[in-house]
Amino acid sequence: ANLVASHDAKKAEDVLAWYTNMPGKPLVANAYQERYMPGSSFKIVTAGAALGNHVTDMGRIFPVSKEWTPPQTNDPVQNYGGHECGGTMDEVFFKSCNIPFAQMAVELGPTRMVAATRAWGIGEKLPIDLPGAAASNFEKAGGSPIDFASNLPLLAIGGFGQANDLMVPLQMCMIAGTVGNGGRMMTPHVVDATLDHSGNVLHRTEPSVWKTPISVDVAAQVKLMMIDVVNKGTGSNAQIPGVNVGGKTGTAQTGNGTPPHAWFVGVAPAEAPQVAVAVFEAFAESKRRYVEQLRAGTLDKPTAVDRMHQRVMEITGRDPLPYGVEPNRQALQNVMDAAIAVEDTDAPGEKRRTVINSGNQSSSRIGFRGLFGISFSWKSHAPCGVSGLYGHCWYT
Repeated sequence: ANLVASHDAKKAEDVLAWYTNMPGKPLVANAYQERYMPGSSFKIVTAGAALGNHVTDMGRIFPVSKEWTPPQTNDPVQNYGGHECGGTMDEVFFKSCNIPFAQMAVELGPTRMVAATRAWGIGEKLPIDLPGAAASNFEKAGGSPIDFASNLPLLAIGGFGQANDLMVPLQMCMIAGTVGNGGRMMTPHVVDATLDHSGNVLHRTEPSVWKTPISVDVAAQVKLMMIDVVNKGTGSNAQIPGVNVGGKTGTAQTGNGTPPHAWFVGVAPAEAPQVAVAVFEAFAESKRRYVEQLRAGTLDKPTAVDRMHQRVMEITGRDPLPYGVEPNRQALQNVMDAAIAVEDTDAPGEKRRTVINSGNQSSSRIGFRGLFGISFSWKSHAPCGVSGLYGHCWYT
């Protein structure tokens, strides 16, 4: 039931206000209206910039190390998990070492690194023909430009997808697609064609290039490294029998003790890509294990918030929070308050479940057309399709 479409204006306003203020923003099409820290999936951008500006080449050897201190700080950069990592350009990409990408960002310097991110359209609203598209971010903090010349450590950390880096999931899909498309980034579209009342085509959307951030040669080099990510690196779970897949994983450290975000972006078949993908999971495995333990009643020393979360799950039959929202008392109380606010019906239990589920499972399926006419949707918890490059592009 659509509880906002109600003759009771006050109740409709209350429900809409609840959705608007709910963690996870269920009224937002997160795939193109929201931004998330990209982690190592951003290394595609840094690699393309370094190769394109001749700061590095495929024959470069990076020393095996576990930490490196950028200029202007005494605080060292580490690889994920504090591990030692190094090797050839290809190896540091498919092993996802952090230090070489921090070093390349500093070697590029503020001017070239920022220019490279802008070349990918980072900082511009995505040109999708839907309202409210977001813009990714590299060069700003709190809306103000970062003085990278005076803050090279931030530039270094941004080189491997941390610090102030925030990416729209659709744009990460487009970045993967650009590598597979010889360096051309296509304009995403929803409208395939405009028809008259008789079904005659009045206008058909034609594929168009939005940006060309890297050359054909650089795209080919990055694609080979992405293939090795899947074949012998961190992206081995993306292997498909009989299909050569190229991709890049990402683990974004979110800070404040919260679990990391997980990413995978890629293209297939790698020789002549027809499919681009971007898979994103907020707070990744930790949230999934937490929910499983709540359902099974096996959580060790549950807190009051945990018990509250478990009670809401008993009422609804599922996790009531949008996927990627860490459980906390206020978020759970908002869910319970919304349930109470609409219980004055003939079947309050059913209405309660309807309200909570529609907040949690907010879904908008949209026909999304791009180069080969494919589909796009957003749905919390479940895999959903995004596309617009040259094949299906999945975002979850």
